[in-house]
Parts: sequence; structure tokens; C-alpha cells
Amino acid sequence: MSTAPLEPLRFTPIATEDLTPEQQAVMKLYRSGWQAQLTDLPKHHWMTLRSPKFAAVVTPVSNYFRNESSLPARLNEFAILLTARHMESQFEWGLHSKWAVRDGVSPAVVDALPRGGKPAGLQADEDIVYDFVTELLETKRVSAAAFNRAKTLLSDQQYSDLVCVVGYYTMVSMEIAAAGVDVPSWADTVAAAKARA
Repeated sequence: MSTAPLEPLRFTPIATEDLTPEQQAVMKLYRSGWQAQLTDLPKHHWMTLRSPKFAAVVTPVSNYFRNESSLPARLNEFAILLTARHMESQFEWGLHSKWAVRDGVSPAVVDALPRGGKPAGLQADEDIVYDFVTELLETKRVSAAAFNRAKTLLSDQQYSDLVCVVGYYTMVSMEIAAAGVDVPSWADTVAAAKARA
């Protein structure tokens, strides 16, 4: 891991007594959703909390993709990992690599993703998701061939959820990068994955 000193937090926690009523409402949302299981509030939330109306709108979206997506949990987490890899988001990778394995993605596949290229050993449905998400992120388009192949696997709702989970976690990765969250660089993830190869 990197030994470079971490920069100071760009957005520090807000004392409870200093929260506006809108910010207090958002904190209640955090405590009632999936994030309640985390020890600490993810640091990029201290940035988004400065825009409490946005935070109040987007937090239920986060909860949806954690608990209610129509995608099987394994494919949902796999799509998030592909997005984290593309966005070089170490924070998202750290959380979701564990959750992907928990939900059935092979540890060997997870470990291979940071090294680049399509990993060996993908399940048939993961192969379809890999190609679809990779094309969407890299070309910013979905070809007719990719659409038709995805639709052999996914219902209309699942297709929509797949596209939207990629979009949502692209946004989250940008939030994390802009907030300056104190995590190791993506190069450290790649180096660690290569070392285990």
C-alpha cells in the first residue's frame, strides 16, 4: 500500500448541534438504510451532506441498489465492481470486492479484475454482464448486439437496473474522488492484484 501522507479531509464531519434540519433529516435516512451497518459514515457523505436536498433524493437510490434491485445480488455486485475498476475507485473496490465474493462472485475473478482484461472463469451470466458493462463504460454507447445479448438474460426491469447501477456508482466514484477520501491509490490495488497472480 502507498506510504504517501494522506491529505487533510476536504469536508470534515459536522457536529450534531450544527446540522440544519434538512441535514438532520438526511442523517436519519443514513441511519435507517443500509449504511447503518457501517461503523463510520463514509467520508464523501460529509461533502454531499452540504447539499442536503440532493442527499435526501439520492440516499433512497443507494438503498434501492443495496436491497431492492431486480438484479440478482451477484450480478449487481459484479456490475459495481466493473464500474469501480473503470473509475479506479479504491474506496468502492474495498467495500464491494468483499460483498461480491459474499454474494457468489468467484474470489479468483474478483482478484483478476484490477489487472485488466476479461477474467477467466466467468459464469455465463457474468460474461454477458461483463461485456455489456465494459462496452457501456468504454464506448459510452450500447450496440444493438450488446443490447440483444443482454436481453437474452435480463428482463426489462433488470436491464434498466443494470444500466442505472452502473450510472449510480459512476456518480458515487466521482463524489469520492472530488471529496478527496483518504484511501490508497488505485495503483496499489493493481499492484496487490499482480502480486497475487
